[in-house]
Amino acid sequence: MALQEIEFTSHNGRDAIQAWAYEPVGTPTAVVQIIHGLGEHSRRYLHMISALLDAGFVVIADDHAGHGRTAMQSGVWADAGDNAAEVVISDELTLQQQLAGQFDDLPWVVFGHSWGSMIARAMATRPGTRSSRAARRRGRSAGPAPPSAGWSCPAACAAWCLAGRRNPPHLALVLFHRPQNRRPKTAALAAGD
Repeated sequence: MALQEIEFTSHNGRDAIQAWAYEPVGTPTAVVQIIHGLGEHSRRYLHMISALLDAGFVVIADDHAGHGRTAMQSGVWADAGDNAAEVVISDELTLQQQLAGQFDDLPWVVFGHSWGSMIARAMATRPGTRSSRAARRRGRSAGPAPPSAGWSCPAACAAWCLAGRRNPPHLALVLFHRPQNRRPKTAALAAGD
């Protein structure tokens, strides 16, 4: 595994966003961008990152402004700044831009948990981004059956989004949300062929 540390200025003008790109040992099949939830940090997903790396995915993740290592360095916790929603969406898009040229030939999967899923959905509406086509088609596409409502394996769900396509989409968006009652709920949105 290769690890690339990435740092860039947040759109709030205050924080230096801390991010990481994890590359598998073999030839990667796709990129998975993990977007963590409110009050979390990306290293909470290390077990998932490890599983995705073993499955041959490149994984990128960051700590939002006011969260994790980003907050540790700025000293400002639980505050992304004025217009926080726009700040975190723009920061996630900047992370994609920071990696421009490195993984352009690979399909891109965005995994958002809880608040991260809302950020991912907002990203999908932005023209000119890797997520701009993600939410235009809902439901099942050609290939194997989609995961059931209780299914929670992100690597397999990412593979489902990309399977059975002659030309995989540039981005597939996978949103996971676990409601208060802790029963898993999964929704998958994928760009058309």
